[in-house]
Amino acid sequence: RQPIYRPPDVTLGNQRYQQDLDMWSFGCVAAELYSHQMLIDPAATAEQAPSGKDFVYAIAAIVGRPGQEADVDVMPVCAASWLDQLPFFKKWYGQSGQAWLTARAETSQPWPPPCLEGCPEGFVQLVQNCLLWNPSARMTTAQAKTNSFLQPPGKVPLRVRLATQPGKN
Repeated sequence: RQPIYRPPDVTLGNQRYQQDLDMWSFGCVAAELYSHQMLIDPAATAEQAPSGKDFVYAIAAIVGRPGQEADVDVMPVCAASWLDQLPFFKKWYGQSGQAWLTARAETSQPWPPPCLEGCPEGFVQLVQNCLLWNPSARMTTAQAKTNSFLQPPGKVPLRVRLATQPGKN
């Protein structure tokens, strides 16, 4: 069973990640907390998508395919070349990133997913900016701290105090 908060790039073999992995997970958890529904249902993905390859299909069905989030015509080309660089992509799908994107375009669902319909627009955009396929395009923690949904203008800033304690890795 695939961890439901793992971004698709990690499932496809990306091993160069830092806060971008956490931002994907944050987007999933935020969507679930606000909507009281699972964004990626582990029971459904376990039955319908038992392998990592199929888990990526399930993610694409929920959050859209790479490059879909931008209206710029150049983004699909960038998304295709980015997919081609992931270690498991060609091995699993046996085709180029561009061919996969073209095939996924036929079955891709519009944003937002059903569990986020009716949520405030600012929140939906916050989640969408965390759930971008390409890690370098995802919202950073610094951007999240200043996001208008989390930091409404004229309101008291959100403050969270974090502390660490010595322990195991």
